Amino acid sequence: MKSTFVCHQIVTLLCIVTMSSVVSAETSKHGMVASDTPIASEMGAKVLEDGGNAVDAGVVTLLTLGLASPFASGIGGGGFCVYQPAEGEAAALDFREKAPAKAHPNLYIKDGVLDNEATLRGGLASGTPGEIAGLYAIHERYGKLPWKDLVMRVATLASQGHPTTELMDKRLRLRPERMEAFPDLKKAYTGKNGLLEAGETLKNQPLADLLTRVANEGPSAFYKGDVPRQIVEYVKKSGGILEVSDFEKYHVVWRTPIRGTYRGFEVIGMPPPSSGGIATVQMLNILEAWDLKTLGQSTVGLHLVVEAMKHAFADRARYLGDDDFVEVPREKLISKEYAAKQRVRVRPWTTLELKEYGDHMPPPDNAGTSHMSVGDRDHNMLACTSTVNTVFGSMVHIPELGFVMNNQMADFTAQPGVANNYGLIGNMQNAVEGGKRPLSSMTPTIIRKNGESVLAVGGSGGPTIISGTLFGIIRILDYELSPEDAVTLPRMHHQWMPEKLFVESMAESEQAVLKRLGHEVVIRPAWTAVQMVLKTKDGYIGASDPRKLGRPAGAKK
Repeated sequence: MKSTFVCHQIVTLLCIVTMSSVVSAETSKHGMVASDTPIASEMGAKVLEDGGNAVDAGVVTLLTLGLASPFASGIGGGGFCVYQPAEGEAAALDFREKAPAKAHPNLYIKDGVLDNEATLRGGLASGTPGEIAGLYAIHERYGKLPWKDLVMRVATLASQGHPTTELMDKRLRLRPERMEAFPDLKKAYTGKNGLLEAGETLKNQPLADLLTRVANEGPSAFYKGDVPRQIVEYVKKSGGILEVSDFEKYHVVWRTPIRGTYRGFEVIGMPPPSSGGIATVQMLNILEAWDLKTLGQSTVGLHLVVEAMKHAFADRARYLGDDDFVEVPREKLISKEYAAKQRVRVRPWTTLELKEYGDHMPPPDNAGTSHMSVGDRDHNMLACTSTVNTVFGSMVHIPELGFVMNNQMADFTAQPGVANNYGLIGNMQNAVEGGKRPLSSMTPTIIRKNGESVLAVGGSGGPTIISGTLFGIIRILDYELSPEDAVTLPRMHHQWMPEKLFVESMAESEQAVLKRLGHEVVIRPAWTAVQMVLKTKDGYIGASDPRKLGRPAGAKK
């Protein structure tokens, strides 16, 4: 792979970089962790130095992310992991939140009208968390160091405290009126002079105490006994319907990974209820017929990438959901034959009418989330994405336990069968149902070549996770950019609906070309942040997206 990037070789779109001066790449021969919070990467890298493997490092990194960046992820949420051991089969772990047993398709409908606020904030927005169960399950199967040792590292950090990050400072002040509406949350992150500021010590003794119990007792400390009773009590006070039985019945699912190929590389992704694996393979299948390297980052080349996105997102809206509840034609969607039929419909000189891509309303999918990628000295690779959904999730904070509950119920289609502003109809694939897991855009992905893992990648940011991960992959495999450039340079996003092409920055001349091709170009700040670990003949290169002020950390021994 090329390690340098010459700006004049590509169009202006990728030459306009306004990112922070954060160090976003690092190298190591002994192992690498890339996450969107520096202290989480450092904690994970220390595990690698102490003889732990990628899974051990992943457990500590994800728990630390929830501690340092509780607005994005934590033990009140859930997610997905894709793990590829150096030898043996890849594994896909689903620890997504589940809807309460009492949930039903009309849960958020009042007098025939959708109560969108109830899907986002307050107790009714929360599903049963899965992160503790997920981390324990993957460690039990693949971990090396003792579970207790790993979890106690984070419990100790929570008790001793650590500096508040700049991003945490910003997120606390993002919507002050909402913080006022949830006093328990505000109190948890208030210092001597008001809301915590960057650099101020953040301690969380209640979470430290809970993690100590989890370290000693395993997941039963979270899913049985007094802890779920405390959670349910607070959730119900805020209008929720979670019951203790929802915790007692919660389980993770080991799923069959999505597999595809692209230019001689193997692509391993997460299956439903994640939409990321299918969408990524589908887009790569469409793009495989064109020589993106020769086209470069020209407007024609970018147009082809955008059209592939639109077809994949339209199919996402039509077909995808929790396939424990609904039928998902995964083999069809990731087949080369299906991609060939879609590719015929891609016009290099224009776009199609909206309904020629699809006719179903896209499911909701909100910004937030944390992703981490890990590679260890034994060549095992792990990609995990976890979330509480939107910023601070449901904003229901459990004071005695020190964490915020998710608002993952917002990821369901809350009002299926009703036309939206575009006249499109949502379907039942992603409708609310008790025990069901909502559709997600989380896209943890591992790329292999000749039987060896070479890339672990994924991101945060709602549906832009999919496009961000796609750009990360093609910038490495097609454009041969360095990992730092692959995650740092401006990106584009199109999800078919709305009919808008979102770009971070673009010269007016480039915008004019894309507009002539039929795109409505909208300049918009980034939502997604990509974390990447690349394995080379000399070791690992880690790259963390500066959009979330992330930083990778390499093992020093």
